[in-house]
Amino acid sequence: MALILATGFCASSIALAASFPASITNTASATVPVGTANTNVACTNANSIALASVCTASDTDVLAWVVTLTKGAPATAALNTPFAYQLAVGNTGSGLIPAGTVLTVTDVVPSGLTVSAATPGSGISAVACAPASATGPASLTCSITLGTALAAGTPSSAAAAPRFTLSVMATATGSLTNVASTDPTGGTSPPTPGAGCTPGPSCASVVTNVSAASNVLVSKQFSPSTIASGGTSTLTITIANTAPGAVNLTGIGLTDNLPSGVSIASPPNSSTTCGAGLVSTSIAAGITSVTLTGGSVSAGASCAISVNVTAP
Repeated sequence: MALILATGFCASSIALAASFPASITNTASATVPVGTANTNVACTNANSIALASVCTASDTDVLAWVVTLTKGAPATAALNTPFAYQLAVGNTGSGLIPAGTVLTVTDVVPSGLTVSAATPGSGISAVACAPASATGPASLTCSITLGTALAAGTPSSAAAAPRFTLSVMATATGSLTNVASTDPTGGTSPPTPGAGCTPGPSCASVVTNVSAASNVLVSKQFSPSTIASGGTSTLTITIANTAPGAVNLTGIGLTDNLPSGVSIASPPNSSTTCGAGLVSTSIAAGITSVTLTGGSVSAGASCAISVNVTAP
């Protein structure tokens, strides 16, 4: 696009590219009236005294700072399990960005994602996001203070690029897309993140696929661990739902085949603490088994099945 400023017979224009340019060219033009000599050596046209024509002059200014952004995250994550986004800023301009400079990053938090904290990393002395935590859909505006100078020509993908971390946790399964942007001029007005964000190097997005975690651990023990002929031992099977990201579980089903030579005692005295689950026993093809159906256990808790067994 072009911004035209005109007064009388003089005009100037600033040419801006569709994406943020590394330089801006300013062009001025003037119409030389008939009978007036053009002696301005800065003009590209040497107009004669008898002609009325346009002379032009332009200059190109290289932008000192061009701030870029890169974002990283794990490709997969478990439901209700913390993970982190890494955001790094670069400078592809021609001038050094001094330590202590505050840059602005906007991060759009999608539905199904909670941001709990922002933490400065290498090259960043402080980071403050508003709001400090949020559950999507939401937008964060983060002010990051450079702890060290950001040299000209440093891409945001470089190992030396200053970076900070957003601590997050997914509360829904599926594909989560997180988008962010930074003000390429080093100002406080980043472009709107997402589709159509421009300039591209100052915009970033990352996709994480979230699935339900496998949080259940099953263990069993006999007490006593040795059974004399005709003796009795109690088999206890424990279902632990205590791993990170655990959710309430219902409809639990489990079958345990007893070791050879071990059978259900009479009476079995079977029981369970797995909600309203039912414990049953069966013998098929010489194999004795213990089965739980319809059990349940809360997140962060454990439940158990117990039954008396014996040896011939």
